[in-house]
Amino acid sequence: YAEARLTYEKLLDDELNVDLVKLRLLLTYLLEKNDERGKELLDKVPLLNDTPIYFYSHAAWEFGHGNEKEAQSYINSAETVFPKTKLANFIDVFYDLGWMKRSSGTE
Repeated sequence: YAEARLTYEKLLDDELNVDLVKLRLLLTYLLEKNDERGKELLDKVPLLNDTPIYFYSHAAWEFGHGNEKEAQSYINSAETVFPKTKLANFIDVFYDLGWMKRSSGTE
């Protein structure tokens, strides 16, 4: 995770994807069980934003701590605020990590 984190930190200059990179950085700490550093990053995420980072960062925190119901609540909130086109890149990592399962039907 430390190697991935170095790569993500280099990508922070990419303004178009900075929030997505910040989420991935948070995930590196969650997956290392480094709650102190992860919480520092989580606390810096603003509620009001042009992307769903607030909702997905908090969902990641909840998934990382075994709170699936609370995580899903954050995801549901994001879905009511943002169009699906803004959600895909944020939610994909939850499927990749096995925290969520894709539906077997077509979406």
